[in-house]
Amino acid sequence: MIIRFFPFIIFTVCAFALGFVAVAEHIWGIEPCILCIYARIPYWIAMILSLFAIPLKRYLPLLYCITFLTGAGISIYHVGVEHKVFNAPASCSAIKPMKNLNLSDIESTIMNRKVVRCDVVNWRLLTRSASEWNLLLVIILFIFSGAIGREQWIRKR
Repeated sequence: MIIRFFPFIIFTVCAFALGFVAVAEHIWGIEPCILCIYARIPYWIAMILSLFAIPLKRYLPLLYCITFLTGAGISIYHVGVEHKVFNAPASCSAIKPMKNLNLSDIESTIMNRKVVRCDVVNWRLLTRSASEWNLLLVIILFIFSGAIGREQWIRKR
């Protein structure tokens, strides 16, 4: 029974996750870093896959697993950056190189740009950062997708 609603469940969970970060960003004013934005991509991909569930029915669990495994990789890197295990990418903490600008242009760029660092936790929920919660969610979705794929494979045998 759950196999029939599997794409709908994945779509709903992904839509909820993206809706939650939209509220956090636009209503609560929590600015995302570049890794936070990258972590949203697997959710969008999973939602698009859910829309094409019927033609992709046979391969859908595998495609979800690949998508959520990629999301887990992004989240592991982000959690590692927050805990100072990995170095943050240059786009997370520095102003991009500026060529052919005079001193006043450089100053205005620096003063007007809000830099959101990836190695600093913007907010926590129950002592865990958003990237840690995201890692937990994509791992759960990966396991769920794998279990559904295994169930489909057993039924076809």
